[in-house]
Amino acid sequence: MILMVSVQDLYEAKQALKGGADIVDVKNLQEALVGSAHPNVVKQVRDEVPSAHHASVTLGVVPNQIGTVAMAVYAAGVIDATSVKVGFMVSDYELALETLQASKEALQGTNTKLIGSLFADNLLHDGGLDPDLMVKLAKESNCDGFLIDTLVKDGRNLFDFFPEERLKEMVMEGKELGMSTALSGHLKMSDLDELARVNPDIVGVRGAVCQKGDRDARVYWESVAEFKTQLDLRATGEINVHNQNSSSTQTSDNDWIVIDGTNKNCAGIIAELSDQISKTPTSILEVIIPDVLNTYDLKDVNISATAIISRNAEEISLNLTIIGEINNLHCDICAENLSLEISAETNMMIKKTNERLFSNDEIYYIQKNENEINLKQLIFELIVLNIPKKRRHPLDILGNSTCNKEMIELVNKYTQKERESSDPRWDALKDLKLKL
Repeated sequence: MILMVSVQDLYEAKQALKGGADIVDVKNLQEALVGSAHPNVVKQVRDEVPSAHHASVTLGVVPNQIGTVAMAVYAAGVIDATSVKVGFMVSDYELALETLQASKEALQGTNTKLIGSLFADNLLHDGGLDPDLMVKLAKESNCDGFLIDTLVKDGRNLFDFFPEERLKEMVMEGKELGMSTALSGHLKMSDLDELARVNPDIVGVRGAVCQKGDRDARVYWESVAEFKTQLDLRATGEINVHNQNSSSTQTSDNDWIVIDGTNKNCAGIIAELSDQISKTPTSILEVIIPDVLNTYDLKDVNISATAIISRNAEEISLNLTIIGEINNLHCDICAENLSLEISAETNMMIKKTNERLFSNDEIYYIQKNENEINLKQLIFELIVLNIPKKRRHPLDILGNSTCNKEMIELVNKYTQKERESSDPRWDALKDLKLKL
């Protein structure tokens, strides 16, 4: 579980980040039923948030106007929000489905994820869309994830409208479909045990991390830090929540094991996972993988990129080259840091179109009214695709490995070598010699 904190401006975003929030979610609490913040505020927050964290946008309860919602979602993609949440209160299911499908189409060509949202208290309103349909709606609209929240301000929260067991079922369904799962709705510190048993990917809060616990006050970093600490203690299993009296299925420490992958590379996580499976093959294993939306963490690079655009009649061509060095990668053999040189080149045709077409390895599509090309994603992909699959320290001039010797000794010590076995049926062939 990771922590999402709702903020209204840059000041609150900085407070949330200082307290350890994984996601800052920008919204406007002054608008009825929660609305969207001004694009300039979102952009300020987006520019301030480090790459290791996420900056999402909440549109709140959207109107029953498909084009208007799709345009707002498109703007979130242009601003490069990590995700955009589209919520429905009183709406027809088919209209909500069509709205989300149009929103998904509007995000084509961006890195922004679409999150569908329903409110647990929807049925308090005439014509409210049943929140029990959340997983179905997210699946049929091809959302990247879903959020279940609340709108009431009378002291009730998420668990007053949804039993723990049903939330657990919905979260599990979402995870099986490969979607991110998020729960929010006036959640407090006292709800953490239930949340840990439900185990969503994301826990969203605001009032619990504001001064004096008042959601209309300002987000306070020390409150964020305390909530984050308590959330992590339950996520890692240091605080056991499965032996409490509740309506949920009881799970013992030996049956539910959490592997914390924070600050580990993929090889380290896989090694620990394999070791745990061999020890307790019948247990439920949960692996915490930090920042799952970023496949590669390229924080320390020294790379020069050169782009040459040529135009001949109606054809526009792009030549893109990169050369440089990637630092602080992990060696596959000894796990020590190493630097790798990298160089690559690609050639593409640039075509202008009025349609929404996907670019590929040979053609990069831009709209006819566009006069600029953002090469950021192309450069990133060119770097990622040319990182060597095997990352190892180079050999010295004598042909010896330059890996950490102590680590190599440990690897050799604990590596079980398979004993070579001989098949007697083939032993006779060893004596045969080919004669010309």
